[in-house]
Amino acid sequence: MIIFHDRAAAIFTATSVERQVWPLFIDEAMAANKSERLVAKLVTAWDNVRFTATTDATLKIFLRPLGQSEPDSFEYAKQIVAGYGYTDPKILALRAKRANASTQYLQYDYGLVNYQELLAYLQAGVGQTPRVDAFLLQAYGMPSPRKTQASIDKLRACIKVRR
Repeated sequence: MIIFHDRAAAIFTATSVERQVWPLFIDEAMAANKSERLVAKLVTAWDNVRFTATTDATLKIFLRPLGQSEPDSFEYAKQIVAGYGYTDPKILALRAKRANASTQYLQYDYGLVNYQELLAYLQAGVGQTPRVDAFLLQAYGMPSPRKTQASIDKLRACIKVRR
């Protein structure tokens, strides 16, 4: 079981691990077919634009100057999301609803940045290899390490035992 020390970190989990592993999986699974590999990466990148578009709309709604009410916040969000290339009215409506109803995608991005910072800290502490990611931490019984020297020390000890 993974225990998080920050609610935002817990919310992004489903997307964070996928974002870490998916590009590596595509490279390995499609190594023999460069064109299919590039298309898969492009489709994945396009799919991930929804996070950025929704987060941007959420932030712009929150940071909109007082008194600026035209267009209403729903239409305003749809215009922002459309700026990312979305044209389907159903998608625009869904993204606008998400941008107005919650900070879900903002929390995904916030949690991802925090987690990437933690991984970079741990990676710097153990050196270039092995690659520190969610799977390595889970394998070493460290599903939710903190950004501390104690976590680096424990990770180094686990790496040393496994080598």
